[in-house]
Amino acid sequence: MTRRLFGCGTDELYEETEGRRGDRTTLPQDAQSAYIVGETAATHRLKATDIDGNKRERHQQIIDTVEDASEQVKGIFPWNW
Repeated sequence: MTRRLFGCGTDELYEETEGRRGDRTTLPQDAQSAYIVGETAATHRLKATDIDGNKRERHQQIIDTVEDASEQVKGIFPWNW
C-alpha cells in the first residue's frame, strides 16, 4: 500500500517526512489520512472479492486487491514533501 500511495517504500516515507518509523502519528496529516482511506477502501474491496485458490494464489489475490484500492485512493491526496 505504501508504494502505491506514496511512490516509495515505508522506510523512505518515514525518512522523507522525518517521521519516526513505526509511529504513524509522526507522519504528515495527509499521509495519515491516505493510509486510513486506503485501508478502508482495501477492506471494502477485500470483503466484496471472492478470494480462492491455494495459499499462494489467495495471497496474490489479496495483494492485487489492496494495490488496486490503493491506486484509486492515491489521486485524492496531494503530496508536497
